[in-house]
Amino acid sequence: MTSLQNLPERATAEEAAALLGPLAAGLGLPGEVPDVRTLRLWRTKRHLTLSGRNFTRRNLLEVLALLKLRGDGLTLQNAVTRVLALDDDRLHLLLVGGTAPLVRTDAEPVITLHLLAKGILEQHRLVGKGAIVGHTDAKKTGIENTPLSLHQAMARLGRHYFQEGQEDRAASVHVLLRLCTTPLKEWAPRALAELHEDGNAILVDPVYRVPSEDCGTIAQRADGTHLGDLIENHLHDELRATLKKLEDDADAAYTVIREFIGRHPMASAQELMVLNANPELSLDAVQFVQGLYQPVHAGHVKNGLVRRCAHCQGLIGEDGLCTLAGCRDDHPTEDSTPLKVDQAYVARPEVLMYWADPAREELRLYDRLQGVRALKGRVHLYPHSDRCDVSIGEEVGVDVKDYRDPVRLAQRLNRGLGGLGQYPERILAIADRRWSPTYRDRLVEQFSADNKRMVRVMSVSDAISHLKKTYGKGGSRAGTA
Repeated sequence: MTSLQNLPERATAEEAAALLGPLAAGLGLPGEVPDVRTLRLWRTKRHLTLSGRNFTRRNLLEVLALLKLRGDGLTLQNAVTRVLALDDDRLHLLLVGGTAPLVRTDAEPVITLHLLAKGILEQHRLVGKGAIVGHTDAKKTGIENTPLSLHQAMARLGRHYFQEGQEDRAASVHVLLRLCTTPLKEWAPRALAELHEDGNAILVDPVYRVPSEDCGTIAQRADGTHLGDLIENHLHDELRATLKKLEDDADAAYTVIREFIGRHPMASAQELMVLNANPELSLDAVQFVQGLYQPVHAGHVKNGLVRRCAHCQGLIGEDGLCTLAGCRDDHPTEDSTPLKVDQAYVARPEVLMYWADPAREELRLYDRLQGVRALKGRVHLYPHSDRCDVSIGEEVGVDVKDYRDPVRLAQRLNRGLGGLGQYPERILAIADRRWSPTYRDRLVEQFSADNKRMVRVMSVSDAISHLKKTYGKGGSRAGTA
């Protein structure tokens, strides 16, 4: 008879549904055990961690824990938040009646935070369609200017402040969005500021002024948020949809576009013309890329010229520093040949944050491996339309991550490895500017049991050394990659 001690490592949806009934009954868990359709729905909505196509041992524990917490009166979404924050041992302890140190998820502040993160994402999307932040007359733009979720979050924040005897700091949407460029613990009501692991969350990136990675991760927990609502996913989906008509040539075109953006945070008109003439790109693809760039703001222009960074080819701002945050951290700013203002086009802020800035380390990894003779023709950038960032054949997949918060990164990866999980060897390469033994330890500590087993974590520089040594010198594994 199956028990918590001998759960299978993998199970189909049908096998999982058959196992869960007797297990729930034996544990005395209330509520209806999810059927096959519900289990698949929970996976789709990321209520369970994803690892491969089948349900894992951890998934079975997660479902049982959700049943228990639902029986304790929690909403499904709050139960999901708690369960995904626990490792396997804590899940087991929770189910057998022990005391597991759960994440604080008091319903009211958690709901407020979810609404705030979701509202910021929706506000960014609406601004892209012409909305005016804080404007009350929808007739002026023809669309909703401030999303309902952001209105609701502001009202709830005001109530939290009132209950705590504090002045309402969130009554103005403009002030609120500015506050969101700093950690929650510095401005939010105590009910939110003291939420476990969320107090340091910054919801609006202070450099690019777009919803941050923290915002996206928190919004994923909210009811009604879809993966397509997240900015990075939305960019990927738009590009894939644009290239869909190219069929077998779509993968190559995807790489051409992503590589161009990575190497050209700011592009000259001539560089864009060269890209437009690329025979691998369709007219739709060319128009998509053109839509990612915009003329440089007049504030960055001096004597009709725009300064350009020698390291990343990005825009040098009014403060004399490169506008790519990662480049600033990695290098002293140095000038390349400036561009004439009427010839200079800079990528939109969200493109800079989610594609151009991370691409610096992705391209460094790719270029260094491409320089190894034994790896020529075997190293691929954004293979299979971004299954991972860099691969060696079909043997090794590498994802490069530049997250400020390792805990937040672990939470995201625990929801699923995406295309990286399809490679026999999986490497998570952390940008050198983030890397430290403490960062690695915190990241791995928060990993699910499956990710601890499946993923190797190292810095980008260490990944370069490892891959060159293992696959680039004619060693035993070099011919199999």
